[in-house]
Amino acid sequence: MNKTETPLSAPMAEAVRLAQIAAENGDVPVGAVVTDPDGLIIGRGMNTREAQKNALSHAELTAIDEACRTLGGRRLIGCTLYVTLEPCPMCAGAVINAAMKKVVFIAKNRKFGSCSPDSIVNLFDLPYPVKRIQTETESSGEYLCLLSDFFGNLRKNKSMYTVNFIEAHTDSQIKRLAAMAKDIWTEKYYPLIGSAQTDYMVRNFQSEEAIKRQIHDEHYNYLIIQKNNEDCGYIAVKEDGDRLFLSKAYVYRHLRGQGFFRQAVDYIKGISKTRGLRAVWLTVNKRNDSAEIYKHLGFIKTGEGKTDIGSGFFMDDDYYELKVTE
Repeated sequence: MNKTETPLSAPMAEAVRLAQIAAENGDVPVGAVVTDPDGLIIGRGMNTREAQKNALSHAELTAIDEACRTLGGRRLIGCTLYVTLEPCPMCAGAVINAAMKKVVFIAKNRKFGSCSPDSIVNLFDLPYPVKRIQTETESSGEYLCLLSDFFGNLRKNKSMYTVNFIEAHTDSQIKRLAAMAKDIWTEKYYPLIGSAQTDYMVRNFQSEEAIKRQIHDEHYNYLIIQKNNEDCGYIAVKEDGDRLFLSKAYVYRHLRGQGFFRQAVDYIKGISKTRGLRAVWLTVNKRNDSAEIYKHLGFIKTGEGKTDIGSGFFMDDDYYELKVTE
């Protein structure tokens, strides 16, 4: 936010957070929330069209669907939709059908927007048998930059790159892995679990010695994610009965939003099928936003638990599973 901007409302700030997660998953960054007449959030959604390979997986539709389930009815009278990008005709139609009160958005949708006087069509101006739906806007330089950066990266990578997964065997590869782990974990986990626990975990589980032990003694497979011969991140997997345990999946922060996670999950599903395994499972820290990415890639929460990792530290995780065979 720049100094002249009015702070975002709490619902819109949440919508921007969801848009950021969508971008990390390789989808156009759009987030949406629905609030009830008292201003409480009753529905959330993010764009997952690429992840779900479904033209209907728009942020607004997901948020409206959740709101209807929360209230137990199809009409959302008095409710407001907060969405980062002006709704398209499909989503504007859903707002009308739900008889909502208001739509608030940040960015104009130049190609498909359908709620503004200068859009191709303003569906809210048409004489449908509902109360006229109000529109408002909020300002967010942060979101506009997110949107611009996403499409800039998309144009830059239009020639379509191939992501490679290189299994780590040599000392030099393991050294690169450990360096990546230290950089990525410090950036990602210091804000979540603090520096003391993060440093302890890197030292004991992601150092060169620890990775070598996991590969040679515990039968983990570590794979470096590369694009154009550049190290972008890494994954680690291990067979666990009839499932494949996805122990690690990390990408450098500046490379997130380019679809690496989706391609990594597709690659891991292929490994699972080749080995005749029925599912992939993983753990996600309860405070980690990555859970939203995995859920929209098809993972389903199956449980939760606390794990004692020594020195008075615990991992408080949710467990997720993705079926690869019936």
